[in-house]
Amino acid sequence: MAGIRLIGTASGNVLKDNAVSSSAAGIEFVLTLTEWAQGNELKANTLSANVCGIKGPTAGNTLKDNVLDGNTADTCS
Repeated sequence: MAGIRLIGTASGNVLKDNAVSSSAAGIEFVLTLTEWAQGNELKANTLSANVCGIKGPTAGNTLKDNVLDGNTADTCS
């Protein structure tokens, strides 16, 4: 399970200063059949000791100053 999930049409969200650890995915962008979350800002989050730090398509989102540490993989598709 993901610590934080952004599903389908999620947009305009600001995820800031979160700490997520020991999850299957720290932050997961979930695809629907036709779309994925876009227009979101992920800033200064700490994602550590997860199987995957950030999972899924991140295109169209702003990722800035996030810390990825000790994950099995920092990014996964």
